[in-house]
Amino acid sequence: MGEQIAIRFSGVSHSFKERMALRNVSLEIAEGEFVAIMGANGSGKSTLAKHINALLLPSEGKVEIFGMDTSSPKRLLDIRKSIGYLQQNPQSQFVATIVEDDVAFGPENIGMEREAIGAAVHDALETVGMLDFAQRDSSQLSGGEMQRIALAGTLAMRPRILVLDEPTAMLDPLNRQRVLGIVRDLSQSGITIVLITHSVEEARLANRIVCMSGGEVAIDSSTEELLAAPERIAGIGLDLPFGAQVAHELERLGVSLDGHPLEQKIGELLWR
Repeated sequence: MGEQIAIRFSGVSHSFKERMALRNVSLEIAEGEFVAIMGANGSGKSTLAKHINALLLPSEGKVEIFGMDTSSPKRLLDIRKSIGYLQQNPQSQFVATIVEDDVAFGPENIGMEREAIGAAVHDALETVGMLDFAQRDSSQLSGGEMQRIALAGTLAMRPRILVLDEPTAMLDPLNRQRVLGIVRDLSQSGITIVLITHSVEEARLANRIVCMSGGEVAIDSSTEELLAAPERIAGIGLDLPFGAQVAHELERLGVSLDGHPLEQKIGELLWR
């Protein structure tokens, strides 16, 4: 038996008034995959993310989640139960003043059994390293703490798919690394992860990278293959980390890093 398809886009286009945000996108993501969706501003990556949990519906084509059509009102609750969606602004995702109550909001909203909510909240807070914050006033949290609590609220719903729409965009470097570390660990648990980002450094955590440009899929590649050809990334307007630019330029000039101690060091600095 082959892998189950968690997310399927079939000829999906989406327009906002006169502007086409997605153009004939066809894409499949298997259950358990960790896929990074990259692209410059305006490339369509966030619009694509909002189609996954039916915040937007296609102007043309079809989106299916585990075989369920997002345009079917009868399947909307089942789709929303299957998907956790984390946005970039942590403050916009809070609805309660106490952390524990906020994390419980999602499970309550999708009709989770009351006796199961407590365990789900506990497990989610433990996963993000925030169990000691359960009774804190959410308004007193830092931005990084808020984002980890928002992620806990998403995980408490026990989603099969986790969509992260530029979740580190408003975080300082330390909290950025904390959130990405949690995402990396979650990817080992079997959950399907879709990470929306413009950062090559973040995308390297995924097994597969899909690059958007002008509302279309410009590149669909394994992470390893794409990072070995940085000119493809630069070709769609994305910036490589400085270390990658240095390594690529050295190799372009004929300076081989194979077997050289610098090779490992550049890799450590480049993708940590």
